[in-house]
Amino acid sequence: MCVPLSCRWFYITASLRMRLAVFLRGLLVAPTTKEAKSRSPKRLTLPLGAFRATAFTPHVALPLYDPVGATTSSAWKDLGACNGTAVTTTTTAPTYAAWTGVGCPSEWAEGTEYQPGAVAALAGVVYKCSTVQFINAWCGNPGYKPGDSLYWDIAWTRLGSCSGTMSSTTPDHSGLPDAGGCPNEYDPSAMYVEGDSVAVGGIVLKCRSWPNSLYCNLVAFEPLGQYSEMAWTKVGYCSGTIAPSPPSNVTCPEEYKAASQYRANDKVSVLLDADRAAVYQCSADSHFAEFCSLFEPGHWSNLGWSFVSECNGTIVPTDPFANLEEIVGACPSVYDANEKYEAKDFVSVASLGAPEKSFVYQCKPWPYGAYCSSGENFAPASNNGELGWTLKGWCDATVTTTTTTTTPWVGTCEWLNGTTPVTVNSWSASALSTYSAGTRVRVADKVYKCKEWPFYLWCRSSAYEPETSQYWGDAWSYTGKCTAVATTTTTVAP
Repeated sequence: MCVPLSCRWFYITASLRMRLAVFLRGLLVAPTTKEAKSRSPKRLTLPLGAFRATAFTPHVALPLYDPVGATTSSAWKDLGACNGTAVTTTTTAPTYAAWTGVGCPSEWAEGTEYQPGAVAALAGVVYKCSTVQFINAWCGNPGYKPGDSLYWDIAWTRLGSCSGTMSSTTPDHSGLPDAGGCPNEYDPSAMYVEGDSVAVGGIVLKCRSWPNSLYCNLVAFEPLGQYSEMAWTKVGYCSGTIAPSPPSNVTCPEEYKAASQYRANDKVSVLLDADRAAVYQCSADSHFAEFCSLFEPGHWSNLGWSFVSECNGTIVPTDPFANLEEIVGACPSVYDANEKYEAKDFVSVASLGAPEKSFVYQCKPWPYGAYCSSGENFAPASNNGELGWTLKGWCDATVTTTTTTTTPWVGTCEWLNGTTPVTVNSWSASALSTYSAGTRVRVADKVYKCKEWPFYLWCRSSAYEPETSQYWGDAWSYTGKCTAVATTTTTVAP
């Protein structure tokens, strides 16, 4: 048997613990429908009189807080004696305007995994599950039961009333516009590009623009799936079949080949399915065009290639010479990685697809011309070729030149300075200190002129000897070939 003080202390402690637990439960746990209803003050009639629940309603359902118990005042308020029978007030359920759909969708079911935008009916009212990512996961939770829980409007939106049942052929379009006939059903094995439309359960969806279009070909982002909105946009609801689109008038270019080298503005086609192909064009920017030979069209990086349109018809090879100027006459010398080239030099590069034609390139002026003699890594048509070479056009590789043998220059090389012939001496390391702006020297029968300030300072260095060093063009300019100048004697009449 306990001491009265101890018993009283145990009772108080237990009572406080019970009150605290009930209070916290009311704050932290989403209330059920029954608990939510118990939050409004209610009346209770007993033989002793009438009582009304206080604002602190969690205690109302506990036996410890009976209206006639010792702790009545914590949960109930005595309203005085009463007699007779209270008049029961009948509450009429609110009415809502009819929703835009036909019939009632499936009844809400606890535990169902509702997709974003899904609709469900409860007691003749249609609700739409939230389209916000992750919020839709609450739509099947009883704590968010549509229209019948304290927090239902966080997960659901009321659309209106409904009657009857929804036909199995009627799509749950959830207020989407009529998109007419249905396109082809979504096929996980097909390849989709931006702008493609598919149908899923009577809903039309369109593949979004880049970079989201990359997800359209991943099953994890399938239309109306959990991550659908990252790849697809709802267009509307559909019925029947869509009228076939008129055939594209774009002829398919050559099909993309991973082993090929592509240049700026090249076009290729990529098969989408048995009946469709897409056209991609390589960037016009020479820097981005380098990626066209590294990444296939439609690559997630979107580097190099741009989607143009769909195409049909026979895939025909692209004519690489279509937009190039023809260089009349014989082709210049074939590019040789071991040769030394100067600004404005021309070379030719054979075409793999058309051996009877060659591409013609010209070496760029200083300082870019230094790349022309830098080996295979900077050869014309290579990834770095545009640093030193300019594509000028094409030439007919079948035209041959007649080679004539010339006798090496013998005698004095002269340059006519106005009317006075000036002898041009051979370049000599012993005369470096005498070279200045405008000085002319010769190498065999070719004449070179020392450039103006500040470049003439390099003319005094043997590292810039004409034709023999990689950078001689920084100091000297080619002016032509030697010529014999006849001396004219002027006779004055007596």
